[in-house]
Amino acid sequence: MIKGFKKLKAVFGGHSDHPLADAEGLRQALADLPLSAPLKTLQEVIVWLESLAATEDVPVDRRFDIVRQFEAVMQPLWRHLLALYFQNLSLHRAEVETLWTSAHRFWSLAADAYELCGQQLARQTDREMQAGVATHALGALRMQFKWRCFCYGPIPGDTWSRMGRILLAAESLGLDVLQVDQTTARDKRSVRAEYVMAVASQVAAMDCLHPVEMEIAERLITYCQPAFVFGPDAERESVYWVDPATDLPPQRLARLPATLCETQRFFRPAGASEMLLTLTQQLGQGVLPDGLNLGGEYAPRVLQGVIRHLMGHLAAVPPQRRHIRHAVANQMNVRLGLGPVSAIFSSAGLSPAPAERWLVENVSQGGFGARLQRVDGNTISVGTLLAVQPEGGANWLVGVVRRCQRRPNGEVDVGIETLARRAETMHFVPMARAAGRNMGMVQGLVLREGGDPAEWRVVLPHATYDPRDALAYVDADGRLQRLAPVGLIGRGSDYELAAYRPQGL
Repeated sequence: MIKGFKKLKAVFGGHSDHPLADAEGLRQALADLPLSAPLKTLQEVIVWLESLAATEDVPVDRRFDIVRQFEAVMQPLWRHLLALYFQNLSLHRAEVETLWTSAHRFWSLAADAYELCGQQLARQTDREMQAGVATHALGALRMQFKWRCFCYGPIPGDTWSRMGRILLAAESLGLDVLQVDQTTARDKRSVRAEYVMAVASQVAAMDCLHPVEMEIAERLITYCQPAFVFGPDAERESVYWVDPATDLPPQRLARLPATLCETQRFFRPAGASEMLLTLTQQLGQGVLPDGLNLGGEYAPRVLQGVIRHLMGHLAAVPPQRRHIRHAVANQMNVRLGLGPVSAIFSSAGLSPAPAERWLVENVSQGGFGARLQRVDGNTISVGTLLAVQPEGGANWLVGVVRRCQRRPNGEVDVGIETLARRAETMHFVPMARAAGRNMGMVQGLVLREGGDPAEWRVVLPHATYDPRDALAYVDADGRLQRLAPVGLIGRGSDYELAAYRPQGL
C-alpha cells in the first residue's frame, strides 16, 4: 500500500496534490484495502489518514468525505477487532497493545480531521455539512474516550473542552439537534445526542467495569439516549452538571455549582432506568427489542450484570457510598492472580510469588483504596484477584479490584473489595467430568467468611465451574464429601467465583 501511495504521488504531482483528493484515487484506495484482515486494514487506513493530516490544501468537502468514507469502511470491522481485543486481554499483551494503539490512533486522526473541517466551515452557510462535521467530530472523540476507558485512562485533560467547544458552537448556530447520517451502518445522530452519550458514559462509572462490559454499557447507553434530558436549566430531578466551556468532566449535582454561568448544562437520566428494567424483562423472555444493537453475542449473566450496573448509575438517585472512608497512608504487600493467592493459603507449603508493595490511601468496612506507582502492561484491571497483607501484619486477606483508574503520571488508583479475611486452599474433583474424561483434581480457594452461611464460596480456575457438575473433596476425617453448584458469582481473567451447597454422598 505504501509503494502504491508513492506511485500515485508521482502521477498526481507534488506534495500538495494528495492522491485521495481525487475521487478516483479515493475509490482505488478503498478498493485496495485488505478487508479480510481487519487489523491490517485499520493500519493501512491510519497511514492514509496520517498522510491526509500532513496535507493542508485538500478542500474541506473532500477532506470530510475522505475521512467519513474511511470510517464507514471500518464500521463493520470493529466487531471483529473488539472481539480480538477482548479475547487477548489476558493472553497476548503485545497484540493487545498493538490493537489498542491502532484503534486509538484511528479515532484520534479522525477527530482531528473532523475538527479541522469544522474550523474551515465556520464561515460557510451549508448547515447540513456543518452539522454533519460537528456530529462526526463528537462521535470520533467519544470513541477515542471509549478506548481510553478500555485501559482505565488516563483521559486527556482537554477531552471535555474539545467536545464542549463543538457543542457550544453547534448550539450558537442552531445545529445541535439537527439529525444527520453518521455512517452507512449507524442511525442518524445529532451533536447534542453524541455529547449527551459521552456525559452518560462518564457518569456510568466505566472504571468499575471490565472492557467487554464497557462495550456493552456503551451500546446500552446508545439505546437509552432518547430518554436522557439535557439542557441549560437545573431541574429538581437533575443529577449531574457539566460546563462545556471548561476541561472539567461532568460532576454529581450534590448541590448547585458555586458560580452559575450560561454555559453550564444539566443532565438527568429520566426514563433510562425504566427502559433498562423493561429491557431486563424482555431479555428474560428471549426478546431483543428494536433499536438495541449489542454489536455481538454475550453471556446472559454478563449482559444482565451490566444492565444492573447502569440501572444504579442512571437512576434518579445515584449510588451512595455504603461505608465511610478513613484516610490512611500505609504500605501493604500484594500478590496477584489465583495461583499466587492460593499458594498463600495452602497448607502444602507452596512458595508464593514475590509480593508487590502498594500504598493504601483509605480504608472502609468493605475494602480500601490504593495507589500503585507503576503498572506493567495490563496486569491490573477490574476483576483482578489478589491477596493483601498490611505492613507489619501476619495475616493475609483475599480481595478483588472493583475500580481502576490510571493517572497521567503513570500511577494507578484502584478500589479493592475485601472478599474474605480467612481462606483455605483445597483440592476438588469435578464429578461428572471426572467420570467422562478421567479428569484429575483442580485446586480451589475456599473463602471462609462472607456470603450465605449455608453455602461455600469457592474460587476456581477459569472455565472450571459447571452448573450441572458437583465437586467432590475429602474432608479432614478422610470422608468423601460433595458440593452441589448453586451459581456463578463472578469471574476474572484467570478465575471463577462460584457458590456451592454441601451435600452428603
